[in-house]
Amino acid sequence: MYKLILKSEAEKFVKTHKIEGARFIKAFDEMRNDISTVSKYDIVRFKHTKYNDIFRLRIGKYTAIFRVVNNELVILVITIDSRGEVYK
Repeated sequence: MYKLILKSEAEKFVKTHKIEGARFIKAFDEMRNDISTVSKYDIVRFKHTKYNDIFRLRIGKYTAIFRVVNNELVILVITIDSRGEVYK
């Protein structure tokens, strides 16, 4: 089982966007308990970065940027925001 860690920016999104935040938390909880459930969601690995463990999860008009650290069994959610703002 993976440990789920939300950085402060992601935590703030979850608190201010109750419905959308709950959807992201549900998705990350499912992945945390069974990493093979990633195929249920719109998840893409970032290309052209020096890190190969950074992904994005899109639910509706919002996107979460997260990192999976396998040797520590951690899913680190870096940020969640609208599609236009998340990459800034």
